[in-house]
Amino acid sequence: MVRFLAWLVVAIAGAWALASPGFDSVLTLVASLVTAMTIQAKNVSRSREIDSSSVIEECKKDVDGEVASQRIQEGPVLSLSKRFLAVFINHGIHLNEIPRCIPARFEVSLSDLSNSSKLIEKMTPDLIDWVCLTFNIRRSWLEADSERIYETENFYKNEHSLLRLLKDLKEKYPNNLRVIAYKDVGALDSGGPRPQNVNLLIAYPTLKLGKDVVMAYIPTSTQWDWGYWRSRYQLKGIIRTCYKRLGLTFDGYNLNTEDMSKLSSGTIFPKKVIDNTPSGIAWYPDDYSDTSSESSCAKETHETSSIIEYVREQRYADALDAEA
Repeated sequence: MVRFLAWLVVAIAGAWALASPGFDSVLTLVASLVTAMTIQAKNVSRSREIDSSSVIEECKKDVDGEVASQRIQEGPVLSLSKRFLAVFINHGIHLNEIPRCIPARFEVSLSDLSNSSKLIEKMTPDLIDWVCLTFNIRRSWLEADSERIYETENFYKNEHSLLRLLKDLKEKYPNNLRVIAYKDVGALDSGGPRPQNVNLLIAYPTLKLGKDVVMAYIPTSTQWDWGYWRSRYQLKGIIRTCYKRLGLTFDGYNLNTEDMSKLSSGTIFPKKVIDNTPSGIAWYPDDYSDTSSESSCAKETHETSSIIEYVREQRYADALDAEA
């Protein structure tokens, strides 16, 4: 409205200047023209500001939309694809080898692995189940709902369950089954201070990749305290029973307490621990369950007869003889 009135004044002043040319009429025309142009310029500027604000707001919405989309992509869905790849890599399988490990029915190609969106499309419930079963991985971890990779079981005062598990695995994998015994002290001493922890890790073959065997793992949560007689007797009895009845010997290694805690809680991939452990057997668990007549390397033989009696009392043999 103001702009309209300003230009109306210009028109009137122009008519006056044409009808009565003179200093006053021309001055009035010039003044009204300047005023009208100023008002016009201000309106144009204000309009541009409004348009600019609208554009900025739209851009802001677009950016916010991209951020929101990115947040979605970086959430559980992206974590699922990353953890899927991490499972294979942390079992010693190179990225290029993954498609050869996955059954053909899932139709996972190397191209799928190079793109998170394409990989997610392949992540069907059946494929997730296959990965969890093949590598003994918790589904809740793979789906980014937990930080615990493995389900771990405590076998303290539950030795029969451990013996049955080892028997079943030994029958299924007679040549490649491994039980690794980690200790977190320099030397075990039945009369020494507590704690002197020993933790067992079970490894069994799960895939064949060319000539190589890919192992899956069963971490256990039990920290067998060598300084406590019952804990020590149970572990020695298990070691002796496995050797005498199953022909299964344990490999002994040293491990720091922090990594042992992570391993026993199922929050770390065991292959990382194995790869970082110095090569060469550090100790022989069987030495601690043999009598002096059975081995010249036998240790702590002063209590071996008590261990043998404890095995009888706890009926360890029954666990191996019982039908599944």
